[in-house]
Amino acid sequence: MKKLLLLSFVTCFLAASICAQDKQEKAQAKLLNKTVKNIEKDAKKEAKRLTKEGFKVYPGTPRMETALIDCYSNLLSKDDDNQKTYLIAAGIAKGQNNSAARFSSIEAAKLEIAGYATSKIAALVKQRIGNDQSEEAKSIFETIAASKTLIAAKLELLDPCFAAYKENGNGDIDVAVTMIYSRKNAEEVAQDVVKEEISKKIDKTEEELNQLLGF
Repeated sequence: MKKLLLLSFVTCFLAASICAQDKQEKAQAKLLNKTVKNIEKDAKKEAKRLTKEGFKVYPGTPRMETALIDCYSNLLSKDDDNQKTYLIAAGIAKGQNNSAARFSSIEAAKLEIAGYATSKIAALVKQRIGNDQSEEAKSIFETIAASKTLIAAKLELLDPCFAAYKENGNGDIDVAVTMIYSRKNAEEVAQDVVKEEISKKIDKTEEELNQLLGF
């Protein structure tokens, strides 16, 4: 019975992780496969939507459409392995002032990036221990699932490539941001966080842990 419960947990976790990864991968792949013409079209569409909702760019910054085109253009970049160089994430939040709303919107975007990185790790670990029904395997998958917020907190040097604000009648303000972040850096941060957290829960040397996880 215990083995069945462990198998059920691992299976459910993997299914959820694969589903999340598929959604993240498809969304990022769709963005990556954009041409310059597509990007300009998307930027105009997004600028129109935000303007209609009452958002404005900050004084002294490029107009909305131009800023979004510059932001989205980073998605055309690929590394030497023909992998996407950057991830893109958006966040929107409400606050009593601009600083609070901006901070919360950036945190929301960071969580989106962390979610992508977490799903990548889950898929990688699944390839190695997906059929393992042990308590150790359960602990590993539980740790991965719980690492998203920790990974987001470790993401550094995030400065929005686009930001807009909307003043509400009640004195609150909404801030929308779009972030571009290195795919490689996000995955490395996620691996370090997950490995550190797992090392606290299972008795393995660093070398054994590297072999077990595959990174």
